[in-house]
Amino acid sequence: MTLYPSLTKLTDPAVLISILFSIVSYWLSNFHPSGEAFFTWVMWVFLDLVAAESLVVLVTAIFPNFVIALALVAFANGLWMSVAGFLVTPTILNTFWK
Repeated sequence: MTLYPSLTKLTDPAVLISILFSIVSYWLSNFHPSGEAFFTWVMWVFLDLVAAESLVVLVTAIFPNFVIALALVAFANGLWMSVAGFLVTPTILNTFWK
């Protein structure tokens, strides 16, 4: 199967990035100091990176123009970071965000 080696090559850097980022940020954020909690954090960081990379692959497959794909991915990632994956109804937002 040719898909598996290409997915492995895509996600290999994400594993290294997840671990290196987590070694620094997890302990500086003063989260629960246990191995299980740390590796749960690493898992979520890794899955978030894989989701972001998958979004890039999807957008570039749909829009093969570099400039259009770059703009759409930047917008999607900005929206993703702004709402943290959740869309909140305006009725429950505080007055600052309305």
